[in-house]
Amino acid sequence: MVDFTKNAYAVAKPLDPIFTVGKTLRTVQAKLALKDTANGDVVILAEGLPATARIVRVMLPKGVTAITGVSDIDFGFYASKTNKVIDKDAVADGVSFASNLANIDLVGSNIDSFDATKDIATLCGLDSQNIPAYGFDFCATLNTKGSATASIELDIVIEQD
Repeated sequence: MVDFTKNAYAVAKPLDPIFTVGKTLRTVQAKLALKDTANGDVVILAEGLPATARIVRVMLPKGVTAITGVSDIDFGFYASKTNKVIDKDAVADGVSFASNLANIDLVGSNIDSFDATKDIATLCGLDSQNIPAYGFDFCATLNTKGSATASIELDIVIEQD
């Protein structure tokens, strides 16, 4: 006789339908146009996300040819409308585009403790008392982009109720 076991995520979170029957995902297409930016700039990739949303994937649908000087980009959250930093590297920290990258998922890059099952508020260590009034913007912080003028295309997949 064959033994059946449940998905480990479903066992850990039995009330979350993403781990049993699934949820609807939406994709936001974004472009980082580096020619219009400087070191330290922040580019808003998706706006007004609720605290319960979850960033599922940040994909490079066409991959990226090496972009000299683009060696440190963070992906994280800022408060919508106020642009206050919440956690600028909550999703990916110090991503380098200085070498060729294929169609890969950037979620959790360079973050050893990253937990892909956490929603935005939990990922940022927030509770209901300190959620931004207008939600969250998912952003790229260009720590080191050098003099690059290329563009990076991204598909951001978001789980949202």
